[in-house]
Amino acid sequence: MSETKNELEDLLEKAATEPAHRPAFFRTLLESTVWVPGTAAQGEAVVEDSALDLQHWEKEDGTSVIPFFTSLEALQQAVEDEQAFVVMPVRTLFEMTLGETLFLNAKLPTGKEFMPREISLLIGEEGNPLSSQEILEGGE
Repeated sequence: MSETKNELEDLLEKAATEPAHRPAFFRTLLESTVWVPGTAAQGEAVVEDSALDLQHWEKEDGTSVIPFFTSLEALQQAVEDEQAFVVMPVRTLFEMTLGETLFLNAKLPTGKEFMPREISLLIGEEGNPLSSQEILEGGE
């Protein structure tokens, strides 16, 4: 990682090892802008119904994920060649890709995989996957 980590990168590292930081990570994530390998219609601002061609990367187990990154530096660390990318708010990315599995900072030492159900909970009315998770796990 670069020496000037942004707040989201800092929280991602903390949340990976300390559960107490996860609510702050999710809150910050939903307010963040991310870098996504792919292309958009030229000169067009990215909105929910934009025509985008987002890359899918294959994980070691053969499943497909859409990678996204906390910064341009993080994206550059994960790819070997020059890479086209789009920059967009996380919430827009999540809404555009509902049903897909996404991976924050794929191929880097600290990353986070987001499964479709988790994304739905994150952008849902409650906006807090932790409260939903506690309810599900606390059922009798």
